[in-house]
Amino acid sequence: CLAMAMASCHKESFDERVARECQDYTAKYCPAEMDENTVLDSLTYDIPQKTLTHAYRLRGSLANDSLYTGAVNLAMEEIVLDDLRESISLRPYKEAGLTFRFVYYSDQSGHKLLEYFFTPKDYGQVPQFQTDSIK
Repeated sequence: CLAMAMASCHKESFDERVARECQDYTAKYCPAEMDENTVLDSLTYDIPQKTLTHAYRLRGSLANDSLYTGAVNLAMEEIVLDDLRESISLRPYKEAGLTFRFVYYSDQSGHKLLEYFFTPKDYGQVPQFQTDSIK
């Protein structure tokens, strides 16, 4: 009984909440078709690294491994970073100073095609609070 009482008093930390929200979103909405060639397979949160990962699967003409050259990778990186900067739904996570990871796999080969990590310095956010102090 004491263990149950203690467990009910536990307040979920910011990091625990983000991890739970990612699990809940993935279970409820994924796979989610973003457009005809892009599917969001999962959202995950790595608490020790404070990294929120969006895992996508590319299909159709975008699933071709040979398409992803240096120039294409750089152009895609700018597009993904611009989308992150403009995202309103990710604002609380940006304000917390999380790192964002976007990874794209080929639906045809299963290979990782693209992977980007963005820190607050990249997306232009000064953390407004410490995540370990949020309840």
